[in-house]
Amino acid sequence: MQLLFATVLALICMSTVIAKQETNAERLARGLTPLPPKFRSIVPGFLPTRSYGAKRGTVSPQPPSPNTYSGMVQVRNSEDRSIGYLKNWAGTSTINGVNFGSEDEDLHVSFTLPPGSNGPFDILVTNPNFEKPHYAGVSTGSTPGSLAAQISNAIAFTNVPQTPPGSLPILGGATSVYVESAIWFFDPETKEITAQFINPDGSKPPTIFAYNIRNNQIFFVGDLDAWNGEHANTPSSAVTFHLEAL
Repeated sequence: MQLLFATVLALICMSTVIAKQETNAERLARGLTPLPPKFRSIVPGFLPTRSYGAKRGTVSPQPPSPNTYSGMVQVRNSEDRSIGYLKNWAGTSTINGVNFGSEDEDLHVSFTLPPGSNGPFDILVTNPNFEKPHYAGVSTGSTPGSLAAQISNAIAFTNVPQTPPGSLPILGGATSVYVESAIWFFDPETKEITAQFINPDGSKPPTIFAYNIRNNQIFFVGDLDAWNGEHANTPSSAVTFHLEAL
């Protein structure tokens, strides 16, 4: 009787071991539910939770890298035709008009887009024939001027000291004039460079590039029709800026 009992007990133990070693396929074949998944861990007794697995699988986002561009600034008329490039004026303290002559007089610039944005940013002149400052920007003169629709006000396009992005017109160092430099925006697809002047009250007016071919001068207005209405003898036309790589 003891021998029979020992034999039955051994068979039961063997069947238990075999049952524990069954695969999920074998269990499904027998109509049983699959076994729960087993996790391996380098830490004894540690079983990863779902939240742990999610954290392990999540990739930390990388901040976008800034993009730097350089080249010449092509000036185009209202028909999108080139009329030349910004001129690298020699012997003066300003950047302003269009170069119609030698390539040596083309203005070269460089700028970097803020990460994940198209502006505002500074434009640095990299081959200046003029004294510092070497940033392209605007000046309202000795008082903080403004632009607006239906008003003929204008501001000068010139070289200015560096100012913070989005700032109001501020006194430009030793120049004693109100300036802004970080006003520029860039479309990487069309290569167009635009500007957004900030008024002294913080408003953002229309910022139109105007060109007077008679004196080869570029300046900014908020309303070109209003400007030409008060300057009928010297009317100006709208132009746009486009980057052309060297």
